[in-house]
Amino acid sequence: MPRTMLTHDVLLAEQLDRKANELKVINAEQLAARLKEHIVGQDKVIDQIARQLGQRDASKRTDEPIAVFCFVGPPGVGKTELAKAITDAVYKDRNHLLFYSFAEMAKLPQAATTLIGSPKNYVGGEGKLTSDLRRIPNAVVLLDDIEKAHAAVIELILSGWDDGFLTDQQTGHKVPTNGAIFILTSNANSREIGELVEAHTGTFDELNRKVKDLLSVGESALAPELLSRIETVFAFRNIRGIDIARVVALRIERRAKSYGLAVADGGSRKEILIDAVQRLQKTSTKSGVRDITLKLEGSVDDGLIDAKAGGATKVRFEVEDGKVKVVPVTEDRTSVVSAAAPAAS
Repeated sequence: MPRTMLTHDVLLAEQLDRKANELKVINAEQLAARLKEHIVGQDKVIDQIARQLGQRDASKRTDEPIAVFCFVGPPGVGKTELAKAITDAVYKDRNHLLFYSFAEMAKLPQAATTLIGSPKNYVGGEGKLTSDLRRIPNAVVLLDDIEKAHAAVIELILSGWDDGFLTDQQTGHKVPTNGAIFILTSNANSREIGELVEAHTGTFDELNRKVKDLLSVGESALAPELLSRIETVFAFRNIRGIDIARVVALRIERRAKSYGLAVADGGSRKEILIDAVQRLQKTSTKSGVRDITLKLEGSVDDGLIDAKAGGATKVRFEVEDGKVKVVPVTEDRTSVVSAAAPAAS
């Protein structure tokens, strides 16, 4: 058949098959090392993810996604951040992260049309998921708070995995899923899962089975057909003590960079932040990892703004009496001003 006579879907399938194979072979050890630079306290999870991604990438299966993972555990322990880090490490481009929040769509049946389009001749347009995957087939597809998704959404996601493609209801285009890494996140039964992870002494496979059992019960239980299709459930451990300070150090470094400021060598050492973390844990009504991180991250904004306005190119962070201080640093590494930022009242 002349190439000019090929249908749009055939041409698209050929194009997406080529793009799916553009992913370079994943070196599990290198991937794990890079992820650990950005994610704190989840080394066992990271090692397993890197190993499985390396295996799946090497197999190059063309009729299903590269991988289907589920990240579970309490809020603020790094589930979404790890998905971002995987995107950066594997695809070298954050635009390859496709994010869909079911907390926003809640348990609405029309969420399915949001993802795969309105039926032909109905009001609406092309689906967000199908159009995104058609544009970026080699992507990390992050389905956040999957326990809140309507049954119709679960059904279409499963069909996309089993058939190897999703069909947009508005355009009729078949969009392959074989170039994507699907990552689901859930906070369902997070307290019980956290306790299980802390107490578990057996193998990773044993933990995976026990976590799936916990995810199958309660008001936020995941659908049995979804659980049976997920390859591995990765249970994230609770973050405590010095690890929270490490998370804070990473986050405030990113905060500084967002203002165009570099962090001087040793300028955000976790040891100097532990006092502020411990004080917030004692004095705040909300003392989870995410709450503490957001408070300390937000508390340095004024100091960073003052440092930038003062012409500094670098900063360092100090803690005095539970307060994080932003200390601007000039090019010759001499401090010019100290801007106090309260970590807790």
